[in-house]
Amino acid sequence: VLLNQLWSENGNIKNLLSNSFFQLQANRAITDIQNQVKPLKEVREVMVKAYQKVSS
Repeated sequence: VLLNQLWSENGNIKNLLSNSFFQLQANRAITDIQNQVKPLKEVREVMVKAYQKVSS
């Protein structure tokens, strides 16, 4: 994989490392966002149940 990336980046190691670091940051951000979404989904579920109880 590394050799293929070096070919596609014309052997530019700085570009390769920059893109790899960017991808690492993006992957970490996804995990952080997923962790933020989980409690929001739980709050939403409570609100939906409360609404359904009131509207029935």
